[in-house]
Amino acid sequence: LLPQQQQGRDPPQPVRIEPDGFVLAVDGTAAGESARLAINVSALVAGAAPGAAVFPADPVVLVSSFAEVSFPPGAVAGSIPTDGVIGLYVSTDGPPPDSIDSALGYAGSGPLGLRTIIEAGDDREPIVFDKPVRILLSSQAGGRAFYINGSSAANGGGAITPIDRACAADDLDRTHLQLGSAGECQLDSGGDKIIYTYHLTRFGTAASELGAPPPDGRMCSIRLASDNLEMRAVAGEYSDAVVQGVINSGSEPFEAVEVDADPWYAPGSGTASLPASSTALSLSGAPESFAPLAADGTAAGIARGLEGGTDAPLWFMLNLTGHAQMQGGQVVQHISYTASCGG
Repeated sequence: LLPQQQQGRDPPQPVRIEPDGFVLAVDGTAAGESARLAINVSALVAGAAPGAAVFPADPVVLVSSFAEVSFPPGAVAGSIPTDGVIGLYVSTDGPPPDSIDSALGYAGSGPLGLRTIIEAGDDREPIVFDKPVRILLSSQAGGRAFYINGSSAANGGGAITPIDRACAADDLDRTHLQLGSAGECQLDSGGDKIIYTYHLTRFGTAASELGAPPPDGRMCSIRLASDNLEMRAVAGEYSDAVVQGVINSGSEPFEAVEVDADPWYAPGSGTASLPASSTALSLSGAPESFAPLAADGTAAGIARGLEGGTDAPLWFMLNLTGHAQMQGGQVVQHISYTASCGG
Protein backbone atom coordinates (compact mmCIF):
# COMPACT_ATOMS: atom_id res chain seq x y z
CA LEU A 1 0.00 0.00 0.00
CA LEU A 2 1.60 3.24 -1.11
CA PRO A 3 0.31 6.43 0.54
CA GLN A 4 0.19 9.40 -1.75
CA GLN A 5 3.20 11.64 -1.95
CA GLN A 6 2.52 14.79 0.02
CA GLN A 7 3.89 17.63 -2.19
CA GLY A 8 1.97 20.28 -0.25
CA ARG A 9 -1.44 18.71 -0.78
CA ASP A 10 -3.84 17.38 1.84
CA PRO A 11 -2.61 14.37 3.86
CA PRO A 12 -3.36 10.97 2.29
CA GLN A 13 -6.41 9.02 3.36
CA PRO A 14 -5.18 6.87 6.28
CA VAL A 15 -5.05 3.13 5.78
CA ARG A 16 -7.56 1.56 8.15
CA ILE A 17 -6.17 -1.12 10.48
CA GLU A 18 -8.78 -3.72 11.38
CA PRO A 19 -8.70 -6.05 14.39
CA ASP A 20 -7.91 -9.08 12.24
CA GLY A 21 -4.64 -7.47 11.21
CA PHE A 22 -5.01 -7.99 7.46
CA VAL A 23 -2.78 -4.96 6.84
CA LEU A 24 0.75 -5.93 7.85
CA ALA A 25 2.75 -3.01 6.41
CA VAL A 26 2.18 0.44 5.04
CA ASP A 27 5.06 1.15 2.66
CA GLY A 28 5.86 4.66 1.51
CA THR A 29 9.49 4.09 0.53
CA ALA A 30 8.95 5.23 -3.06
CA ALA A 31 7.95 8.71 -1.93
CA GLY A 32 11.30 9.37 -0.22
CA GLU A 33 11.43 11.97 2.54
CA SER A 34 8.21 13.58 1.32
CA ALA A 35 6.19 10.51 2.36
CA ARG A 36 3.47 10.98 4.96
CA LEU A 37 2.27 7.60 6.15
CA ALA A 38 -0.87 7.30 8.20
CA ILE A 39 -2.88 4.46 9.70
CA ASN A 40 -6.31 4.70 11.27
CA VAL A 41 -6.58 2.45 14.33
CA SER A 42 -10.12 3.44 15.28
CA ALA A 43 -11.32 -0.11 14.57
CA LEU A 44 -9.00 -1.43 17.29
CA VAL A 45 -10.75 0.29 20.20
CA ALA A 46 -13.29 -2.51 20.77
CA GLY A 47 -12.65 -4.14 24.11
CA ALA A 48 -10.11 -1.54 25.15
CA ALA A 49 -10.41 1.18 27.75
CA PRO A 50 -11.82 4.52 26.58
CA GLY A 51 -9.29 6.23 24.32
CA ALA A 52 -7.19 3.05 24.02
CA ALA A 53 -6.63 0.59 21.18
CA VAL A 54 -5.53 -3.05 21.16
CA PHE A 55 -3.31 -3.88 18.19
CA PRO A 56 -3.85 -7.14 16.28
CA ALA A 57 -1.83 -10.31 16.79
CA ASP A 58 0.06 -9.64 13.56
CA PRO A 59 2.76 -6.94 13.52
CA VAL A 60 1.82 -3.58 12.02
CA VAL A 61 4.69 -1.69 10.40
CA LEU A 62 5.06 1.77 8.85
CA VAL A 63 7.91 1.73 6.32
CA SER A 64 9.58 4.72 4.69
CA SER A 65 12.98 5.61 3.27
CA PHE A 66 13.87 7.56 6.42
CA ALA A 67 12.36 5.44 9.20
CA GLU A 68 10.37 2.36 10.14
CA VAL A 69 7.95 2.05 13.04
CA SER A 70 7.01 -1.47 14.16
CA PHE A 71 4.07 -1.91 16.55
CA PRO A 72 4.34 -5.05 18.70
CA PRO A 73 1.65 -7.70 18.30
CA GLY A 74 -1.13 -7.34 20.83
CA ALA A 75 0.16 -4.02 22.14
CA VAL A 76 -2.25 -1.67 23.90
CA ALA A 77 -2.04 1.99 22.95
CA GLY A 78 -3.41 3.77 25.99
CA SER A 79 -4.06 7.16 24.43
CA ILE A 80 -4.78 7.20 20.73
CA PRO A 81 -5.72 10.50 19.05
CA THR A 82 -9.41 11.31 18.88
CA ASP A 83 -9.37 10.74 15.11
CA GLY A 84 -7.57 7.41 15.56
CA VAL A 85 -4.78 8.37 13.14
CA ILE A 86 -1.13 7.47 13.81
CA GLY A 87 1.35 8.94 11.36
CA LEU A 88 4.99 8.80 10.30
CA TYR A 89 6.72 11.63 8.46
CA VAL A 90 9.76 13.90 8.50
CA SER A 91 9.26 16.70 11.00
CA THR A 92 9.77 20.21 9.74
CA ASP A 93 9.21 21.61 13.20
CA GLY A 94 12.50 20.77 14.90
CA PRO A 95 14.05 22.95 17.59
CA PRO A 96 17.06 25.13 16.72
CA PRO A 97 20.39 23.25 16.65
CA ASP A 98 21.84 25.28 19.52
CA SER A 99 19.09 24.11 21.87
CA ILE A 100 19.78 20.49 20.93
CA ASP A 101 23.52 21.18 21.30
CA SER A 102 22.96 22.32 24.88
CA ALA A 103 20.44 19.62 25.81
CA LEU A 104 22.72 16.82 24.57
CA GLY A 105 25.85 18.20 26.26
CA TYR A 106 27.76 18.83 23.04
CA ALA A 107 28.43 22.52 23.79
CA GLY A 108 32.02 23.36 22.99
CA SER A 109 32.63 20.16 21.02
CA GLY A 110 32.30 21.78 17.62
CA PRO A 111 29.44 22.19 15.15
CA LEU A 112 26.52 19.86 15.68
CA GLY A 113 25.46 17.54 12.91
CA LEU A 114 21.69 17.24 13.25
CA ARG A 115 20.15 14.32 11.38
CA THR A 116 16.57 13.90 10.18
CA ILE A 117 13.95 14.34 12.91
CA ILE A 118 10.88 12.19 12.41
CA GLU A 119 7.40 12.48 13.86
CA ALA A 120 5.95 9.13 14.88
CA GLY A 121 2.42 9.05 16.25
CA ASP A 122 0.55 12.30 16.61
CA ASP A 123 1.85 15.86 16.50
CA ARG A 124 -0.41 16.97 19.35
CA GLU A 125 0.48 14.62 22.19
CA PRO A 126 2.52 11.44 22.79
CA ILE A 127 0.85 8.05 22.30
CA VAL A 128 1.74 5.63 25.11
CA PHE A 129 2.04 1.83 24.72
CA ASP A 130 2.27 -1.07 27.16
CA LYS A 131 4.96 -2.78 25.04
CA PRO A 132 7.95 -1.12 23.40
CA VAL A 133 7.54 0.16 19.86
CA ARG A 134 10.60 -0.31 17.63
CA ILE A 135 11.73 2.72 15.64
CA LEU A 136 14.46 2.44 13.02
CA LEU A 137 16.08 5.71 11.94
CA SER A 138 17.69 5.05 8.57
CA SER A 139 21.41 5.88 8.24
CA GLN A 140 21.55 7.49 11.70
CA ALA A 141 23.94 5.10 13.47
CA GLY A 142 26.72 6.65 15.54
CA GLY A 143 24.78 9.69 16.72
CA ARG A 144 23.29 10.48 20.10
CA ALA A 145 19.60 9.62 20.00
CA PHE A 146 16.97 11.89 21.53
CA TYR A 147 13.26 12.50 21.63
CA ILE A 148 11.31 15.73 21.93
CA ASN A 149 8.58 15.31 24.50
CA GLY A 150 5.76 17.46 23.29
CA SER A 151 5.01 18.36 19.78
CA SER A 152 5.17 21.51 17.76
CA ALA A 153 6.67 24.90 18.46
CA ALA A 154 3.12 26.05 19.09
CA ASN A 155 3.23 23.89 22.22
CA GLY A 156 6.56 25.28 23.39
CA GLY A 157 8.70 23.05 21.22
CA GLY A 158 8.92 20.30 23.83
CA ALA A 159 11.75 19.18 26.08
CA ILE A 160 14.73 17.52 24.38
CA THR A 161 15.65 14.29 26.16
CA PRO A 162 18.69 12.17 25.21
CA ILE A 163 18.30 8.40 24.84
CA ASP A 164 21.59 6.91 26.00
CA ARG A 165 20.65 3.61 27.63
CA ALA A 166 21.90 0.74 25.48
CA CYS A 167 19.38 -1.92 24.51
CA ALA A 168 20.42 -5.42 25.54
CA ALA A 169 19.44 -6.67 22.08
CA ASP A 170 17.37 -5.77 19.04
CA ASP A 171 14.60 -7.98 20.38
CA LEU A 172 11.12 -7.00 21.56
CA ASP A 173 10.77 -9.47 24.44
CA ARG A 174 14.26 -8.93 25.84
CA THR A 175 13.95 -5.17 25.59
CA HIS A 176 10.57 -5.24 27.33
CA LEU A 177 12.03 -7.29 30.19
CA GLN A 178 15.09 -5.05 30.35
CA LEU A 179 13.17 -1.77 30.50
CA GLY A 180 10.37 -2.99 32.75
CA SER A 181 7.58 -1.11 30.93
CA ALA A 182 9.15 2.35 31.13
CA GLY A 183 11.79 4.40 29.38
CA GLU A 184 13.72 4.02 26.16
CA CYS A 185 16.90 2.41 24.88
CA GLN A 186 18.93 2.53 21.67
CA LEU A 187 21.52 0.63 19.68
CA ASP A 188 23.19 0.78 16.29
CA SER A 189 22.37 -1.85 13.70
CA GLY A 190 24.61 -1.56 10.67
CA GLY A 191 24.22 2.04 9.53
CA ASP A 192 20.87 2.54 11.27
CA LYS A 193 19.85 3.66 14.74
CA ILE A 194 17.29 1.48 16.55
CA ILE A 195 15.17 2.92 19.36
CA TYR A 196 12.73 1.03 21.58
CA THR A 197 10.23 3.28 23.31
CA TYR A 198 6.89 3.12 25.12
CA HIS A 199 5.70 6.43 23.72
CA LEU A 200 5.60 8.02 20.28
CA THR A 201 6.59 11.59 19.58
CA ARG A 202 9.51 13.17 17.64
CA PHE A 203 12.81 11.28 17.43
CA GLY A 204 16.21 11.98 15.93
CA THR A 205 19.97 11.84 16.42
CA ALA A 206 22.79 14.35 16.46
CA ALA A 207 26.58 14.14 16.53
CA SER A 208 29.48 16.50 16.99
CA GLU A 209 31.23 17.16 13.70
CA LEU A 210 34.55 17.03 15.62
CA GLY A 211 33.80 13.44 16.52
CA ALA A 212 32.85 13.73 20.19
CA PRO A 213 31.22 10.34 20.78
CA PRO A 214 27.85 9.86 22.47
CA PRO A 215 27.82 8.31 25.95
CA ASP A 216 28.46 4.59 25.99
CA GLY A 217 25.06 3.77 27.49
CA ARG A 218 25.93 0.23 28.60
CA MET A 219 24.77 -0.76 32.07
CA CYS A 220 25.22 -3.48 34.67
CA SER A 221 21.81 -3.50 36.31
CA ILE A 222 19.61 -5.91 38.25
CA ARG A 223 15.89 -5.93 39.07
CA LEU A 224 13.80 -8.41 41.03
CA ALA A 225 10.50 -9.83 39.87
CA SER A 226 9.01 -9.44 43.36
CA ASP A 227 9.75 -7.06 46.22
CA ASN A 228 8.37 -9.46 48.79
CA LEU A 229 8.08 -13.24 48.98
CA GLU A 230 5.79 -14.93 51.47
CA MET A 231 6.05 -18.52 52.66
CA ARG A 232 4.21 -20.65 55.21
CA ALA A 233 6.41 -22.59 57.59
CA VAL A 234 5.65 -25.09 60.37
CA ALA A 235 8.06 -25.80 63.23
CA GLY A 236 10.00 -29.00 62.62
CA GLU A 237 9.44 -28.95 58.84
CA TYR A 238 10.60 -27.32 55.63
CA SER A 239 8.47 -24.56 54.19
CA ASP A 240 7.12 -24.73 50.68
CA ALA A 241 9.55 -23.37 48.10
CA VAL A 242 8.98 -19.85 46.74
CA VAL A 243 10.58 -18.47 43.60
CA GLN A 244 12.19 -15.09 43.00
CA GLY A 245 13.00 -13.83 39.51
CA VAL A 246 16.38 -12.15 39.03
CA ILE A 247 16.21 -9.91 35.96
CA ASN A 248 19.20 -8.50 34.10
CA SER A 249 17.82 -5.03 33.42
CA GLY A 250 21.07 -3.80 31.88
CA SER A 251 22.83 -4.51 28.62
CA GLU A 252 25.90 -6.39 29.90
CA PRO A 253 25.92 -10.09 30.90
CA PHE A 254 26.39 -10.87 34.56
CA GLU A 255 29.65 -12.32 35.78
CA ALA A 256 27.66 -13.37 38.82
CA VAL A 257 25.02 -12.34 41.32
CA GLU A 258 25.75 -12.53 45.05
CA VAL A 259 23.09 -13.00 47.72
CA ASP A 260 23.53 -11.59 51.23
CA ALA A 261 20.79 -12.42 53.75
CA ASP A 262 20.24 -11.06 57.27
CA PRO A 263 19.15 -13.29 60.14
CA TRP A 264 15.43 -13.85 60.60
CA TYR A 265 13.74 -11.44 63.00
CA ALA A 266 10.28 -11.17 64.48
CA PRO A 267 8.84 -7.82 63.27
CA GLY A 268 9.60 -5.07 65.78
CA SER A 269 12.11 -7.25 67.62
CA GLY A 270 15.82 -6.57 67.84
CA THR A 271 16.59 -10.20 68.59
CA ALA A 272 17.30 -12.76 65.90
CA SER A 273 14.83 -15.62 65.83
CA LEU A 274 16.70 -17.77 63.31
CA PRO A 275 20.13 -17.65 61.70
CA ALA A 276 20.40 -16.54 58.08
CA SER A 277 21.52 -20.04 57.15
CA SER A 278 18.05 -21.35 57.98
CA THR A 279 17.27 -20.28 54.42
CA ALA A 280 18.06 -22.81 51.70
CA LEU A 281 18.60 -21.80 48.07
CA SER A 282 18.23 -23.68 44.80
CA LEU A 283 18.92 -22.69 41.21
CA SER A 284 16.65 -25.37 39.76
CA GLY A 285 13.86 -25.90 42.30
CA ALA A 286 14.50 -29.64 42.44
CA PRO A 287 14.02 -30.93 46.03
CA GLU A 288 17.52 -32.42 46.25
CA SER A 289 19.17 -29.21 44.97
CA PHE A 290 18.45 -26.94 47.94
CA ALA A 291 21.50 -25.93 49.97
CA PRO A 292 21.65 -23.68 53.05
CA LEU A 293 23.11 -20.22 52.75
CA ALA A 294 26.53 -19.79 54.34
CA ALA A 295 26.68 -19.04 58.06
CA ASP A 296 27.00 -15.33 57.25
CA GLY A 297 23.96 -15.53 54.96
CA THR A 298 25.83 -15.30 51.67
CA ALA A 299 25.72 -17.24 48.42
CA ALA A 300 27.91 -16.43 45.43
CA GLY A 301 28.18 -17.22 41.76
CA ILE A 302 24.47 -17.15 40.91
CA ALA A 303 23.17 -16.27 37.42
CA ARG A 304 26.57 -16.43 35.75
CA GLY A 305 26.41 -15.29 32.14
CA LEU A 306 22.81 -14.07 32.40
CA GLU A 307 22.43 -11.71 29.44
CA GLY A 308 20.72 -8.34 29.42
CA GLY A 309 16.97 -8.56 29.03
CA THR A 310 16.76 -12.11 30.38
CA ASP A 311 15.88 -13.53 33.79
CA ALA A 312 16.75 -16.46 36.03
CA PRO A 313 14.70 -18.05 38.83
CA LEU A 314 15.95 -18.55 42.39
CA TRP A 315 14.02 -20.86 44.74
CA PHE A 316 14.04 -20.27 48.50
CA MET A 317 12.96 -22.55 51.33
CA LEU A 318 12.99 -22.11 55.13
CA ASN A 319 14.40 -25.04 57.11
CA LEU A 320 12.75 -25.42 60.53
CA THR A 321 13.57 -29.11 61.01
CA GLY A 322 15.79 -28.29 63.99
CA HIS A 323 13.20 -26.10 65.69
CA ALA A 324 10.46 -27.82 67.64
CA GLN A 325 8.69 -24.55 68.31
CA MET A 326 8.77 -20.95 67.17
CA GLN A 327 8.14 -17.79 69.17
CA GLY A 328 5.74 -15.47 67.41
CA GLY A 329 3.69 -16.12 64.35
CA GLN A 330 5.81 -14.22 61.85
CA VAL A 331 9.48 -13.78 61.02
CA VAL A 332 11.12 -11.66 58.35
CA GLN A 333 14.41 -11.89 56.49
CA HIS A 334 15.95 -9.16 54.33
CA ILE A 335 18.05 -10.25 51.34
CA SER A 336 20.36 -8.10 49.20
CA TYR A 337 21.34 -8.98 45.65
CA THR A 338 24.50 -7.62 44.01
CA ALA A 339 25.25 -8.12 40.32
CA SER A 340 28.67 -7.75 38.75
CA CYS A 341 29.52 -7.56 35.06
CA GLY A 342 32.72 -7.95 33.09
CA GLY A 343 34.99 -4.94 32.82
